[in-house]
Amino acid sequence: MSPQKQYFVVPGDSANSYKSLWSEPADAFGLLLNHPEAKKITKKEAVRLAKAERRRRREDPGFSGSADEYVYPYGANPWALHAFGRFFTDSSGCVILA
Repeated sequence: MSPQKQYFVVPGDSANSYKSLWSEPADAFGLLLNHPEAKKITKKEAVRLAKAERRRRREDPGFSGSADEYVYPYGANPWALHAFGRFFTDSSGCVILA
C-alpha cells in the first residue's frame, strides 16, 4: 500500500486568496520549505475549498478567481495545470496528474 497523499492550503494576500495543493509524503518537506505558511488539512477540507471556489466562480465571477478551483499537485507545471486541469480530475475535484 502506498503512502497517503497529504493536503495543504497556502494562504494568499487576502481572505479569499489561497492555493490548494496535495503532495506525496516524500515531497511534503519541500512544499513546507517553499511555503512555510502552508497549513496541513484533510482531503475533505481541500475538496470543500475547491468546490466552494468553483461555486463562487459560477455565481459571482466578478468577485472570485483568487483561489484555486481544484486541488493541484505540488510542483506540477502551472501551464499544464491550467490547460488540462479539468480533464484530469478525480470525482472529488483533485487534479491527478503527477
